[in-house]
Amino acid sequence: MRRRKHIVPNRMSGYVAFCAGVGAAPFPADDAVFNDYMRSLEGRIRHTFQLHRRAIVNAHRNMGLPPPRVDRDVRDLERRAPRRRGSLRTTIGEREVQAMLRTLDPTAATEARDGAMCVLRFVHGYTAAALCALRVEDVSFFARGVAIKGIPIEDGDSPLSGWMRAWLANHPRERGALFLGWDRRGYWNRGPLCRSWLYMRLVRAARLAGLINPALPRGARPALIPDARSARRG
Repeated sequence: MRRRKHIVPNRMSGYVAFCAGVGAAPFPADDAVFNDYMRSLEGRIRHTFQLHRRAIVNAHRNMGLPPPRVDRDVRDLERRAPRRRGSLRTTIGEREVQAMLRTLDPTAATEARDGAMCVLRFVHGYTAAALCALRVEDVSFFARGVAIKGIPIEDGDSPLSGWMRAWLANHPRERGALFLGWDRRGYWNRGPLCRSWLYMRLVRAARLAGLINPALPRGARPALIPDARSARRG
């Protein structure tokens, strides 16, 4: 007796929803619908292509149905897909930062915080550790912009001043960590935002702007920006 292979439900849900959207039955699969679904996965890594294809094929075999045929162009698409997720990363430049900021509302507290973090991370090259180490006392404003730990950033060079003013207008404390997160009860945390949560918020803003896996290019951190160690000392 042939062993039934385990099917991961979340890999089938996308295929079932795709079939419902085009008005086709998922089982037995129509070859054209199946190949259209596989083409919709363009932009994913090769392993994702293989997981979805095998899940659909194994589901048909477990039901005693003939598996759908894979078109040659779909196999070529899977073969050309990158093997590693890192090769899909989008370098964040000026245009990408502007697209990310357009998706954020500066009147909302959390989105004003995310906008300030995006500018510091992708325009001024602050590392995640340096962002988490910043404090409210490190920020000061002057007529033409904002200063971070005594380093002036003028409005003509960066949109940081507006986003930082919007965030500090909603900041619950006058001292302490600059970037805060929410706790489970819906209150601001006393400690700084952790790096994993910071990355999650940055990736959320990038995906809202249609970007994939935002990455800071190597060597893009300006010399005038303090690194994590100097930020911790300060």
